[in-house]
Formats: sequence, structure tokens, C-alpha cells
Amino acid sequence: MPRTRALLVDSLEKVFTDTEPRPLDPATRASVLRGESYSFQIAHHFTHDGDGPAFDDLDLEVAAAGCTVRLARVETVPVQLAALPGHDDDYLRTAPGLYPDLLVPCSVGPDAQVPASRAGLPPQGGTEERGDGEPRGDGEPGFGGARAARASLVNQWQAVWVDVTPHAPGRHPLTVRVTRASDPHTPLLDQRLDLDALDAEAPPLGIVNTHWFHLDGLAQYYGVPVFGEQHWHAIDRQVAAAARMGVNSLLTSAWTPPVDTAVGAYRTPTQLIDIEVTEPGRYAFGFDRLRRWADICRDHGITHLEMPHLFSQWGATAAAPFYARVGDAKKRIFGWETDSTDPRYAEFLGQLLPALAAELSATWSLDRVIFHVSDEPHGPEQLERYRAAKQLVARHLEGVTLVDALSGLEYYESGVVELPAVAVDAIEPFLAARRGPLWAYYCIAQNRLVANRFICQPAYRNLVIAHQLYVHDLQGFLHWGFNFYNTTMSRAPLDPYRDTTAGGAFIGGDTFMVYPGPGGEPHESLRFKVFAQAMCDLRAMQLLETLAGREAVLAIVDPEGTLTFSEYPRDPAHYLRVRAALHAAIAAAR
Repeated sequence: MPRTRALLVDSLEKVFTDTEPRPLDPATRASVLRGESYSFQIAHHFTHDGDGPAFDDLDLEVAAAGCTVRLARVETVPVQLAALPGHDDDYLRTAPGLYPDLLVPCSVGPDAQVPASRAGLPPQGGTEERGDGEPRGDGEPGFGGARAARASLVNQWQAVWVDVTPHAPGRHPLTVRVTRASDPHTPLLDQRLDLDALDAEAPPLGIVNTHWFHLDGLAQYYGVPVFGEQHWHAIDRQVAAAARMGVNSLLTSAWTPPVDTAVGAYRTPTQLIDIEVTEPGRYAFGFDRLRRWADICRDHGITHLEMPHLFSQWGATAAAPFYARVGDAKKRIFGWETDSTDPRYAEFLGQLLPALAAELSATWSLDRVIFHVSDEPHGPEQLERYRAAKQLVARHLEGVTLVDALSGLEYYESGVVELPAVAVDAIEPFLAARRGPLWAYYCIAQNRLVANRFICQPAYRNLVIAHQLYVHDLQGFLHWGFNFYNTTMSRAPLDPYRDTTAGGAFIGGDTFMVYPGPGGEPHESLRFKVFAQAMCDLRAMQLLETLAGREAVLAIVDPEGTLTFSEYPRDPAHYLRVRAALHAAIAAAR
């Protein structure tokens, strides 16, 4: 006979279609700080006997009085490259295939339909309701539950992601009920959880958490003019999403970023600053679009702006691309063809950088702006060219924050780079030699032993970065791929629903954390949710430190003093227990 099963799964499990997931441990305390959400999943499986339809219609209901509940379908995406040769053993899978990652929100209102995305996902109906069964409006106070319809497909494990956000402190009983549409009175799952909402709010994130926000991919994917109103709408919605992920700093396309671009090639221009050549060697600057971008960031709680690099990637050999109005035409005035030592470029920067600094001082705050020289310089052969480029920039930006991503210790020891963002697989020597603030970063190259957030990796490998940042007292984190929707080196645009690997060159998930959904509204990912949880955990550590001291936090997060960037617990339950222990210690210390 056909058989349908349903069970609860915690937020650190990835539900593959062909494998029974690890169930949620009800003994692990469910708790949140004020304003946070508790997340879990409802997994379900339909076994078919060959007769009748190859699916079972389910009704999933989460009742939680005094809470906002949101449901999203967990959908699989294609991963053409799951791991590189020589990978470690701590991957969920390493073969190309379909992997769970995409979250498609269940629709709101009776008989509503979720719009099909460009991934070809079938629309599925769903409703969200009050606890008393009355339809609700999004964000309406007093909302106490959510329902969604889901077709359980034959011989496949599937999941629905659940976010529960309490409106007030106290204990909130959650009831999860799954029934078949054909038999609504016989539950497949009827389980209760108790969610404790603490009467404590974590402080703002104490580090700079900066992500590279790529404007070109949004215009390309939606097929809209750069800086047209539809483009600005999509920008606004993705900036809001970045803030929900715990990001407080974004790459700001004051000029088109010169990173991840093939030598001699150019990305779609997305320059926020207007430039006009008024006479040979003289320039006028307009900042209206930059101000609009800054206003969007400010509205969503972004506190820092990260300027693009002023020189090309991996060695500072060429100028960044700049476009200007020359007479009646808009032209590229600098780029790959401009040597980084070209005196014309030095003269240009001598006019641009003071004007930009004055603008940011007046409309933002210059001490919350990050500048870059060149990304990932390496080797002694690039050291002197990088030094010259930095000196050129620094003379016009005295006292500003200059950060560049590094792996080579010689750039730090020589003092050429004073504040590096260090690759997590190269950071141990920097920690030993540190003489001030340090940042960390990872990307595709950091695929062995260390933290990362590839689709194919266990979720705790995404979460552990918060523990490492706290234990090693780092001041910043950088990632290059919040929404990079191009193939490698920006040779062509792509559809992220069909290609998660930048054309097969990067491990799936390295290049973006959100999918561009219908109407400019992004769809989140499992990795987005877990990284957001990591930043909440880091803020909880900060709160407990203010209440009980740093040693009290370390006693929970790293009691043996053994946590490094390559040695850390490989057990999802450990991280859920640590979160519960942090919350319990906060409650006890208040």
C-alpha cells in the first residue's frame, strides 16, 4: 500500500531526495533572543506501490500563538561541480546532481499560487492563516500559525522550511501537524515543541561583515536597463535580504568592480558615480546615484560601504574601469589598457578620491567606508607594484580604512598591508604574527578542512565561522559572492536556477547566496539561513560577554581551547547545543 511519512528535522540538516534525514532531537532546547527566528524543517516521503497517482497531497500546519510563522518549500538545484580534486572527507556528497538549497516561500492567502520561477518549478498552492483560521495579511500582529499545501512526490524525501518569530518573551508552544488531503482527521505527524523567547536582545554585530554585491547580474537576469526603476527595485530587495543575513557592509559599485573579470574584457558597466571630462586631464563628478544607493543601504541597516578596488585583481597591473562623458559620448577612459603606473591615472585619482572622500564625509561617515587597492596580491614579484599602487591611493585617503584580501604573509610582515582579510586556510601564521585587527575570508580556494558554505557541504561548516571569528577575536569577515550571476571571470551572464557553478568552474554555491525571484524579490537559500543563524550566534556571544565576561563565552564555545580554523567539531548537534547553552547563560546572567 502507499505510505506517507513525515518528521521534524533541524535547521542544520540538508534533506536529499534519496536519503532519510536525521530527525530533530527534541531534547535540544529551542530558544531565541528578541527579534530572532527559530527554524526547523518538516520532511516528508511518499512511497508508491504502482497504483494511483505518483504523489500524495499533504496539508502542513504550524500553530504557534503569539508568533509569526513563515513556510518555504526546500527545492533542489543542479550542482555541476560539487567538489574539487583533493577535497577532504567532510562533504555530504561530491558527485554532480540535484542538491537541496533553494527556498521558495509558500504563498499567502486562500487559493493563492506561488509564481513559478525561471527554474521551471511547478506552482504549488498554499495558505498562511491565524491560529483561529482567519486569513491574515503579511506581518499582521497576533498571527499565530501557518498552513501550506505540498505535493509529496513518489519515493522522494522533500522538506518545508519553517521560521517562527515570537512577538513577546516567554514560552511559546509550537504544534506541527501534517495530514493527507484525503484523510484530514488522521495526522501523519502531530508533534509539539516548546520555544523559549528570551527577554534579551543581542547587540548589533560587532564585526564588519562585508559581502560583494554585484549590480550587473541583477540587470542582466531581469533584462532591465542598468539603474532603471526596475533595476533599483531589485537592488533594494536584495540589499534588504543581505541585511536579513546579518550583512552590515556591501560592495558599493561607485565604479564597476575590476574583480572577477577576464584580462582585456569588461563587465556590464554599473558605475554609480557620474564623471565628465571637462577638458583634457580635468574631471567633474556627480554623486546622485551613489547617494540613492547609500540611502537604500541606510534604510535597511547597512552600516558600512565598501568601495571597489582601484586596481586590477592579482597584482595591481592595470587601472580599474572608469566611464565618463566626453563631449556628447560616454566612453571608457581607463581600464585594462591603462598601466597602473600611468601618470594620467594618477592625476585622475588625485581628483576623484578627494571628491569622493568629501562626498562620503558629508553624506555617510568616512570612518565607515572601506577602500581597496588590489585583490589578493601575491608573490614577491607583485609586492613592489602593489606598494606603489597603495602609496598612490593612501596619499589621497589619509586615515581611511584600507583592507585587501591576502594569503601571503610577506605583505603583512613588511607592513605593506596593515589590515588584511586573510584566507581562512592561510590565517594561522597571521594570527601568530598579528599586531592589530585582522579579518578573514573564504572562497572557492578554501575547500579543504576549513569553513565554507558550498551547497555540497554540511551546514555546520557554514555555521562554525561565527565560533572561529569570536574565539580568535577577528574584526571582520569578507565574502565575494552574495549575488554573482555570471560565469567565471564574467565572460557571460547565467541563470542561477540552472547553473550554480559559474559555468562549471566554481563549486556549487560559491558565487551567490540568494536567487533572483519573481518581481525582483530574492529567494533565499539554505546557506543564507544558516549563515544568518551564525551571525545571530556571534551576536549572542557578544551579549553574553557583556553580561558575564569573555571567559564565560569561551567556556561554552571553546572549553578545551582547541578550536582553530581547520580543527573544529564535525557534529551538527554540537552547534545546536552551544546555541542553547549560550541562551541559557544569557538568561541566567540577567
